[in-house]
Amino acid sequence: MKKLLILLLLPLVLAFTGCEQKGPAEKAGAKIDKAAEQMKAKAQQAGEEIQQGAQTAKQKMQDTAEKLKNKLNNNNDNGNGNGDDNGDNNNNEAN
Repeated sequence: MKKLLILLLLPLVLAFTGCEQKGPAEKAGAKIDKAAEQMKAKAQQAGEEIQQGAQTAKQKMQDTAEKLKNKLNNNNDNGNGNGDDNGDNNNNEAN
Protein backbone atom coordinates (compact mmCIF):
# COMPACT_ATOMS: atom_id res chain seq x y z
CA MET A 1 0.00 0.00 0.00
CA LYS A 2 2.89 2.37 0.75
CA LYS A 3 4.40 1.66 -2.64
CA LEU A 4 1.13 2.51 -4.35
CA LEU A 5 0.83 5.76 -2.41
CA ILE A 6 4.42 6.68 -3.27
CA LEU A 7 3.83 5.90 -6.95
CA LEU A 8 0.76 8.12 -6.97
CA LEU A 9 2.37 11.02 -5.12
CA LEU A 10 5.76 10.90 -6.83
CA PRO A 11 4.56 12.50 -10.11
CA LEU A 12 2.88 15.31 -8.17
CA VAL A 13 6.01 15.99 -6.13
CA LEU A 14 8.17 15.98 -9.25
CA ALA A 15 5.75 18.25 -11.07
CA PHE A 16 5.80 20.84 -8.29
CA THR A 17 9.56 20.77 -7.87
CA GLY A 18 10.09 21.03 -11.62
CA CYS A 19 7.92 24.16 -11.85
CA GLU A 20 9.72 26.18 -9.21
CA GLN A 21 12.36 27.76 -11.44
CA LYS A 22 12.29 28.55 -15.10
CA GLY A 23 15.32 27.66 -17.12
CA PRO A 24 16.92 29.95 -19.72
CA ALA A 25 14.94 28.38 -22.55
CA GLU A 26 11.65 28.88 -20.73
CA LYS A 27 12.55 32.48 -19.92
CA ALA A 28 13.48 33.13 -23.54
CA GLY A 29 10.26 31.48 -24.69
CA ALA A 30 8.25 33.69 -22.35
CA LYS A 31 9.99 36.79 -23.74
CA ILE A 32 9.28 35.68 -27.29
CA ASP A 33 5.63 35.06 -26.43
CA LYS A 34 5.35 38.51 -24.86
CA ALA A 35 7.00 40.15 -27.86
CA ALA A 36 4.68 38.29 -30.23
CA GLU A 37 1.63 39.45 -28.29
CA GLN A 38 2.88 43.05 -28.35
CA MET A 39 3.52 42.86 -32.10
CA LYS A 40 0.05 41.42 -32.64
CA ALA A 41 -1.51 44.28 -30.66
CA LYS A 42 0.51 46.89 -32.58
CA ALA A 43 -0.39 45.33 -35.93
CA GLN A 44 -4.06 45.26 -35.01
CA GLN A 45 -3.91 48.91 -33.93
CA ALA A 46 -2.16 49.88 -37.17
CA GLY A 47 -4.77 48.00 -39.18
CA GLU A 48 -7.56 49.84 -37.41
CA GLU A 49 -5.86 53.19 -38.04
CA ILE A 50 -5.40 52.36 -41.72
CA GLN A 51 -9.04 51.36 -42.00
CA GLN A 52 -10.15 54.58 -40.29
CA GLY A 53 -7.94 56.62 -42.63
CA ALA A 54 -9.38 54.85 -45.64
CA GLN A 55 -12.92 55.57 -44.45
CA THR A 56 -12.05 59.24 -43.95
CA ALA A 57 -10.49 59.45 -47.42
CA LYS A 58 -13.52 57.74 -48.94
CA GLN A 59 -15.89 60.19 -47.26
CA LYS A 60 -13.85 63.18 -48.40
CA MET A 61 -13.79 61.89 -51.97
CA GLN A 62 -17.55 61.35 -51.90
CA ASP A 63 -18.08 64.86 -50.52
CA THR A 64 -15.84 66.37 -53.20
CA ALA A 65 -17.58 64.40 -55.95
CA GLU A 66 -20.97 65.56 -54.67
CA LYS A 67 -19.82 69.21 -54.63
CA LEU A 68 -18.47 68.89 -58.16
CA LYS A 69 -21.67 67.24 -59.33
CA ASN A 70 -23.75 70.04 -57.80
CA LYS A 71 -21.52 72.68 -59.35
CA LEU A 72 -21.82 71.08 -62.79
CA ASN A 73 -25.58 70.78 -62.40
CA ASN A 74 -25.81 74.45 -61.41
CA ASN A 75 -23.80 75.45 -64.46
CA ASN A 76 -26.06 73.39 -66.71
CA ASP A 77 -29.17 74.85 -65.08
CA ASN A 78 -27.89 78.36 -65.82
CA GLY A 79 -27.58 77.56 -69.51
CA ASN A 80 -23.82 77.27 -69.29
CA GLY A 81 -23.07 73.75 -70.35
CA ASN A 82 -19.38 74.42 -71.04
CA GLY A 83 -18.32 74.13 -67.40
CA ASP A 84 -17.08 77.74 -67.27
CA ASP A 85 -17.67 79.32 -63.85
CA ASN A 86 -18.14 82.91 -65.02
CA GLY A 87 -21.56 82.22 -66.54
CA ASP A 88 -20.62 83.76 -69.88
CA ASN A 89 -20.84 81.87 -73.09
CA ASN A 90 -17.54 82.00 -74.97
CA ASN A 91 -19.41 83.19 -78.06
CA ASN A 92 -19.51 86.78 -76.67
CA GLU A 93 -15.74 87.26 -76.71
CA ALA A 94 -15.70 88.79 -80.21
CA ASN A 95 -18.05 91.65 -79.18
